[in-house]
Amino acid sequence: MFTKPVTGQCARVLCAREHAILGISPFNSFFSRERLSWLVQWADTSFDGFHIYIPDGPVIHTLLACGYEPKKARKKARRQINYLSNKLKKALQEGTNGRLQYSECVLCTQNLQTNQVYQETLDKVLSRFEDDPDFRQGCIKTSRWVLAMQEDHEDKNRPANADLIAAQYFLEELPLFMKGAQIAGVKSSVFCYPSCPDFLRELFNRERDGFISAEQGFVEITPREKF
Repeated sequence: MFTKPVTGQCARVLCAREHAILGISPFNSFFSRERLSWLVQWADTSFDGFHIYIPDGPVIHTLLACGYEPKKARKKARRQINYLSNKLKKALQEGTNGRLQYSECVLCTQNLQTNQVYQETLDKVLSRFEDDPDFRQGCIKTSRWVLAMQEDHEDKNRPANADLIAAQYFLEELPLFMKGAQIAGVKSSVFCYPSCPDFLRELFNRERDGFISAEQGFVEITPREKF
């Protein structure tokens, strides 16, 4: 696995190899079953522990921003999350030889709703989004970047406030990027994903005053293997 920490601090957190959070996107062909198995095996053998984050709740914001009606968006999101969950269960079986179970490893809306650190961090993120124009614009810019990568649109129904709707996805993910270690109950952690949005990279470079934990990192990952 090629790993590229987004800052020097992220590199130091990565070197500790204490914990990783694998970010998995529902509508991204990068995450094939074979690649998921490979990623799980890499995380299991490279870190003391790991979790897998599935944005099962936030994904509906992207679908609504793409123009889906709420009922259709919920149905599509549920179907895609079920498909992804089934792939992950097989990947965990293959990647850890059945040692780890899905319920042990996955961070999702259900368990994050009862996670005090996540909820407190989300409250701070939402407040800053309301009060800080630069922060709000950065989040909206990131949401546009996410929407641009979506292949499945229903543009005729796309709402006028699509950017604000889509930004909710990023806002609900941000606590994992900022304080994933505390959320997972470990000393330090790196969030692992194939790419890092420019605005998030900026936050990691400048927000080491408590907004982002000093024990949290972000690492761009690229498999050595091709699937």
